[in-house]
Amino acid sequence: MAEHVRVEPTLCSQCGACAAVCPKGAITLPRDPAGNYYPHVDEQTCGTACGVCASVCAGNGTDWPSLHEWRFGAPYMPAPIGHCLAAYSGWALDENVRKASASGGLITALLGHMLQTKQIDAACVTVLDRFEPATKLVTTPEQVAEAAGSIYFSNPALNIARQFNDFPGRVAFVGLPCHIASLNKAIRCGVVRKDKIALIAGIFCGRTATLELMRSFLRRKHLNPDQVRQMRLRGNGWPGTFRFTMQDGSVHEFVYPPPEYMAMWKFYQHTPPYCLLCSDPLAALADVSFGDAWLPEFREDRLGTSAVIVRTGAGAEALSRAQADGAVQLAPIDPAAIVKSQRQQVFSKQTNQRNVRRIAKLLRRPLPEDNGIQQWPKGKAAGTAYAAFQWANCLLSRRPAWRWLLSLLPLEMLIKVLRRKK
Repeated sequence: MAEHVRVEPTLCSQCGACAAVCPKGAITLPRDPAGNYYPHVDEQTCGTACGVCASVCAGNGTDWPSLHEWRFGAPYMPAPIGHCLAAYSGWALDENVRKASASGGLITALLGHMLQTKQIDAACVTVLDRFEPATKLVTTPEQVAEAAGSIYFSNPALNIARQFNDFPGRVAFVGLPCHIASLNKAIRCGVVRKDKIALIAGIFCGRTATLELMRSFLRRKHLNPDQVRQMRLRGNGWPGTFRFTMQDGSVHEFVYPPPEYMAMWKFYQHTPPYCLLCSDPLAALADVSFGDAWLPEFREDRLGTSAVIVRTGAGAEALSRAQADGAVQLAPIDPAAIVKSQRQQVFSKQTNQRNVRRIAKLLRRPLPEDNGIQQWPKGKAAGTAYAAFQWANCLLSRRPAWRWLLSLLPLEMLIKVLRRKK
């Protein structure tokens, strides 16, 4: 008998694909107090377990060489950049869009242009409603612009995939690498119709966080998380701000990245366990991948610049048309520079990933059964200590006593010292 998806924190990216494809509606995505969306399978409704959910689950194991060759028609490349036709820096030419976005507004401008020129009939984007991410299909450039900014929480964006096959038109999907891996598996096995997806846009990702990270940050700033009425993460120029509007109407804004928040993030506090085991920092299975251009030449840029990896002809055509029509500005860039700008997540998710998995095995945690890991770097001895540090903070920060102890430590001061040393 085929098994349904296995729900374990080290196997589940909380992408939402399993709930979307279940033919019996047996899988729901309740949100726990920490903000996680781990699936719940109703065994009685599931019955004989058809196995469809397991077939699309990235945490159930990804055959990277096979999926890569199916996706691009080329042999698997374990290099950090992945399959790359071209690489650019770029931004939206509409200055309002550029300033309101997280890193140059390139995704916003591209999707808006594709809607205007009828290349797509809808864009699948995620907006933030207080602490709740909501993914939806939108049909106007104005609605796309409303989704500008970042979301640093777990987000089951692929739960919306249940709408793709019946939607009367073609869709562009925007998501994280884990979303995109599951979406590609769903397309490959025929659960999601390939002709419905016009473009897959990936976002570079180091990891997400549970809600407790943002709550802890707010408490360190002497703000009550329960009193937050509205929250906007990034935007307002580059690198942007965290902006909180409270129930009493007061507004609190912090330049990104706030040291208190970044200290907890860099110490891997409140990290979903699967994020440590993800091996795809640059959305290797997207048509086109985007992220912040954290490079010296853009350090003084106050409007924002995106780094872009074009992986398919569909991605190349969409960007070319947007540039020709004056929606975006692109400039060629060395792909190695993009890898350098994302060096921390490339190290954790690829260079040192085998060490991360060795520690997980010692902790007796179930691992994704990925094929292709034998081609990843073996990892150096020093990386083993770093992997142990990651797991210790990830797991211990789930304990209230440990969170209380960490709240007493001046982690933000350490981050400032490290920045000065750089």
